[in-house]
Amino acid sequence: MNILSLQNIEFSYNPKSQKVLDIKSFSIEKGDKVFLYGPSGCGKTTFLEVIAGVLVPQSGIFSFLSRDITKMSPNERDQMRAAHIGYIFQSFNLIPYLSVEENIVLPLYLSPERRKKISHTIESEEIQKICQQLGIVELVTRPVSELSVGQQQRVAVARALLGKPELILADEPTSALDQEHREKFIQLLFEVCKQENTTVLFVSHDRTLMNLFDRSVSLAEINQGGRK
Repeated sequence: MNILSLQNIEFSYNPKSQKVLDIKSFSIEKGDKVFLYGPSGCGKTTFLEVIAGVLVPQSGIFSFLSRDITKMSPNERDQMRAAHIGYIFQSFNLIPYLSVEENIVLPLYLSPERRKKISHTIESEEIQKICQQLGIVELVTRPVSELSVGQQQRVAVARALLGKPELILADEPTSALDQEHREKFIQLLFEVCKQENTTVLFVSHDRTLMNLFDRSVSLAEINQGGRK
Protein backbone atom coordinates (compact mmCIF):
# COMPACT_ATOMS: atom_id res chain seq x y z
CA MET A 1 0.00 0.00 0.00
CA ASN A 2 1.33 3.42 -0.96
CA ILE A 3 1.86 5.86 1.88
CA LEU A 4 2.34 8.67 -0.64
CA SER A 5 1.83 9.15 -4.36
CA LEU A 6 2.59 12.06 -6.70
CA GLN A 7 1.04 12.41 -10.16
CA ASN A 8 1.86 15.19 -12.66
CA ILE A 9 3.35 17.46 -10.00
CA GLU A 10 4.64 20.85 -11.16
CA PHE A 11 6.22 23.46 -8.90
CA SER A 12 7.98 26.78 -9.46
CA TYR A 13 8.70 29.59 -7.03
CA ASN A 14 6.95 32.15 -9.22
CA PRO A 15 4.90 31.94 -12.45
CA LYS A 16 7.64 33.45 -14.61
CA SER A 17 10.46 31.21 -13.43
CA GLN A 18 11.47 27.82 -14.74
CA LYS A 19 9.79 24.83 -13.10
CA VAL A 20 11.90 23.42 -10.29
CA LEU A 21 9.84 20.22 -10.15
CA ASP A 22 8.02 18.49 -12.97
CA ILE A 23 7.34 14.94 -11.80
CA LYS A 24 4.99 12.66 -13.72
CA SER A 25 4.87 9.83 -11.20
CA PHE A 26 6.44 8.92 -7.87
CA SER A 27 5.23 6.76 -4.99
CA ILE A 28 6.48 5.07 -1.82
CA GLU A 29 4.99 2.03 -0.14
CA LYS A 30 4.43 1.94 3.61
CA GLY A 31 7.52 0.72 5.47
CA ASP A 32 9.91 1.33 2.56
CA LYS A 33 13.36 2.84 3.08
CA VAL A 34 13.93 5.01 0.00
CA PHE A 35 17.16 6.81 -0.95
CA LEU A 36 16.68 9.87 -3.17
CA TYR A 37 19.89 11.24 -4.64
CA GLY A 38 21.11 14.03 -6.85
CA PRO A 39 23.75 16.79 -6.94
CA SER A 40 23.46 19.99 -4.95
CA GLY A 41 20.99 22.44 -6.47
CA CYS A 42 18.90 19.84 -8.31
CA GLY A 43 15.77 20.42 -6.21
CA LYS A 44 16.07 17.76 -3.49
CA THR A 45 15.15 20.06 -0.59
CA THR A 46 12.31 21.61 -2.62
CA PHE A 47 11.02 18.09 -3.28
CA LEU A 48 11.09 17.28 0.44
CA GLU A 49 9.26 20.49 1.27
CA VAL A 50 6.50 19.55 -1.17
CA ILE A 51 6.27 16.11 0.46
CA ALA A 52 6.06 17.79 3.88
CA GLY A 53 3.33 20.16 2.75
CA VAL A 54 5.49 23.24 3.30
CA LEU A 55 5.32 24.04 -0.41
CA VAL A 56 2.24 23.46 -2.57
CA PRO A 57 2.61 22.45 -6.24
CA GLN A 58 0.84 24.58 -8.83
CA SER A 59 -0.66 21.48 -10.45
CA GLY A 60 -0.96 17.74 -10.01
CA ILE A 61 -2.17 15.36 -7.31
CA PHE A 62 -0.24 14.57 -4.16
CA SER A 63 -1.81 11.89 -1.98
CA PHE A 64 -0.45 11.26 1.51
CA LEU A 65 -2.18 8.76 3.80
CA SER A 66 -5.00 8.70 1.23
CA ARG A 67 -5.57 12.48 1.43
CA ASP A 68 -4.88 14.97 -1.36
CA ILE A 69 -2.47 17.46 0.18
CA THR A 70 -3.04 19.98 -2.62
CA LYS A 71 -6.66 20.39 -1.50
CA MET A 72 -5.78 21.22 2.11
CA SER A 73 -5.68 24.65 3.73
CA PRO A 74 -2.34 25.88 5.16
CA ASN A 75 -3.55 25.06 8.67
CA GLU A 76 -4.61 21.55 7.65
CA ARG A 77 -1.22 20.95 6.05
CA ASP A 78 0.53 22.17 9.22
CA GLN A 79 -1.55 19.80 11.34
CA MET A 80 -0.92 16.91 8.95
CA ARG A 81 2.83 17.49 9.01
CA ALA A 82 3.01 17.81 12.80
CA ALA A 83 0.94 14.66 13.36
CA HIS A 84 2.31 12.29 10.74
CA ILE A 85 5.81 13.39 9.61
CA GLY A 86 9.12 13.39 11.43
CA TYR A 87 11.73 15.68 9.84
CA ILE A 88 15.49 15.27 10.31
CA PHE A 89 17.24 18.41 9.07
CA GLN A 90 20.78 18.70 7.74
CA SER A 91 21.62 21.18 10.51
CA PHE A 92 19.39 19.29 13.01
CA ASN A 93 17.52 22.51 14.05
CA LEU A 94 17.78 21.75 17.76
CA ILE A 95 17.07 24.54 20.24
CA PRO A 96 20.42 25.14 21.97
CA TYR A 97 19.13 26.46 25.30
CA LEU A 98 16.86 23.45 25.86
CA SER A 99 17.90 20.09 27.24
CA VAL A 100 18.01 16.89 25.20
CA GLU A 101 14.66 15.74 26.61
CA GLU A 102 13.02 19.14 26.07
CA ASN A 103 14.09 19.08 22.41
CA ILE A 104 12.83 15.53 21.94
CA VAL A 105 9.30 16.21 23.28
CA LEU A 106 8.68 19.32 21.14
CA PRO A 107 6.62 17.47 18.46
CA LEU A 108 4.12 16.36 21.11
CA TYR A 109 3.39 20.00 22.00
CA LEU A 110 2.92 20.90 18.35
CA SER A 111 0.42 18.13 17.63
CA PRO A 112 -2.33 16.90 19.99
CA GLU A 113 -2.98 14.08 17.51
CA ARG A 114 0.59 12.90 17.72
CA ARG A 115 0.55 13.19 21.50
CA LYS A 116 -2.54 10.95 21.67
CA LYS A 117 -0.47 8.12 20.20
CA ILE A 118 1.41 8.04 23.49
CA SER A 119 -0.39 7.64 26.79
CA HIS A 120 0.53 10.50 29.10
CA THR A 121 1.37 7.98 31.82
CA ILE A 122 3.99 6.28 29.63
CA GLU A 123 5.37 9.35 27.83
CA SER A 124 8.56 9.29 29.90
CA GLU A 125 8.90 5.55 29.21
CA GLU A 126 8.70 6.19 25.44
CA ILE A 127 11.36 8.90 25.68
CA GLN A 128 13.53 6.57 27.75
CA LYS A 129 13.03 3.74 25.24
CA ILE A 130 13.99 5.83 22.19
CA CYS A 131 16.97 7.38 23.95
CA GLN A 132 18.12 3.92 25.05
CA GLN A 133 17.90 2.64 21.47
CA LEU A 134 19.89 5.62 20.20
CA GLY A 135 22.50 5.51 22.96
CA ILE A 136 21.74 8.93 24.45
CA VAL A 137 19.81 7.99 27.59
CA GLU A 138 22.55 9.35 29.86
CA LEU A 139 22.37 12.74 28.09
CA VAL A 140 18.67 13.61 28.55
CA THR A 141 19.21 16.38 31.12
CA ARG A 142 22.13 18.04 29.31
CA PRO A 143 21.76 21.10 27.06
CA VAL A 144 22.14 20.08 23.42
CA SER A 145 24.78 22.81 23.02
CA GLU A 146 27.14 20.60 25.05
CA LEU A 147 26.79 17.59 22.73
CA SER A 148 28.99 16.40 19.89
CA VAL A 149 27.69 16.47 16.31
CA GLY A 150 27.00 12.74 16.44
CA GLN A 151 25.06 13.07 19.68
CA GLN A 152 23.04 16.00 18.34
CA GLN A 153 22.23 13.90 15.30
CA ARG A 154 20.77 11.18 17.51
CA VAL A 155 18.72 13.72 19.45
CA ALA A 156 17.29 14.94 16.13
CA VAL A 157 16.32 11.36 15.25
CA ALA A 158 14.69 10.82 18.65
CA ARG A 159 12.67 14.02 18.20
CA ALA A 160 11.56 12.95 14.72
CA LEU A 161 10.46 9.50 15.90
CA LEU A 162 8.66 10.33 19.15
CA GLY A 163 4.91 10.03 18.71
CA LYS A 164 5.09 7.36 16.02
CA PRO A 165 4.96 9.43 12.79
CA GLU A 166 4.20 7.37 9.70
CA LEU A 167 6.90 9.03 7.59
CA ILE A 168 10.46 10.20 8.31
CA LEU A 169 11.98 12.77 5.95
CA ALA A 170 15.76 13.07 6.24
CA ASP A 171 17.49 15.94 4.43
CA GLU A 172 21.20 15.01 4.20
CA PRO A 173 21.55 14.46 7.98
CA THR A 174 24.85 12.57 7.61
CA SER A 175 26.77 15.24 5.70
CA ALA A 176 28.93 16.10 8.74
CA LEU A 177 29.96 12.48 9.39
CA ASP A 178 32.66 10.28 7.90
CA GLN A 179 31.72 7.20 5.84
CA GLU A 180 31.89 4.70 8.70
CA HIS A 181 29.73 6.78 11.02
CA ARG A 182 27.26 7.56 8.22
CA GLU A 183 26.55 3.88 7.67
CA LYS A 184 26.29 3.16 11.40
CA PHE A 185 23.88 6.06 11.82
CA ILE A 186 21.63 4.88 8.98
CA GLN A 187 21.56 1.31 10.29
CA LEU A 188 20.60 2.66 13.72
CA LEU A 189 17.84 4.78 12.18
CA PHE A 190 16.49 1.71 10.37
CA GLU A 191 16.53 -0.39 13.54
CA VAL A 192 14.39 2.13 15.39
CA CYS A 193 12.02 2.66 12.45
CA LYS A 194 11.53 -1.07 11.88
CA GLN A 195 9.68 -1.50 15.17
CA GLU A 196 6.88 0.84 14.06
CA ASN A 197 7.06 0.02 10.33
CA THR A 198 7.95 3.68 9.77
CA THR A 199 8.58 4.77 6.18
CA VAL A 200 11.85 6.62 5.44
CA LEU A 201 12.65 9.01 2.59
CA PHE A 202 16.34 9.86 2.88
CA VAL A 203 17.81 12.53 0.62
CA SER A 204 21.52 12.88 -0.11
CA HIS A 205 24.08 13.57 -2.82
CA ASP A 206 26.28 10.75 -1.46
CA ARG A 207 25.56 7.74 -3.65
CA THR A 208 27.86 5.48 -1.62
CA LEU A 209 24.94 5.08 0.83
CA MET A 210 22.39 3.81 -1.67
CA ASN A 211 23.02 0.09 -1.13
CA LEU A 212 21.78 0.41 2.46
CA PHE A 213 18.24 1.19 1.28
CA ASP A 214 15.34 -0.83 -0.13
CA ARG A 215 15.17 1.40 -3.19
CA SER A 216 17.24 4.18 -4.73
CA VAL A 217 15.80 6.92 -6.93
CA SER A 218 17.62 9.58 -8.94
CA LEU A 219 15.72 12.87 -8.76
CA ALA A 220 17.08 13.76 -12.19
CA GLU A 221 15.41 10.67 -13.68
CA ILE A 222 11.94 11.41 -12.31
CA ASN A 223 12.07 15.21 -12.51
CA GLN A 224 11.80 17.09 -15.81
CA GLY A 225 11.97 20.45 -14.03
CA GLY A 226 15.13 22.52 -14.01
CA ARG A 227 16.28 21.16 -17.35
CA LYS A 228 17.25 23.42 -20.18
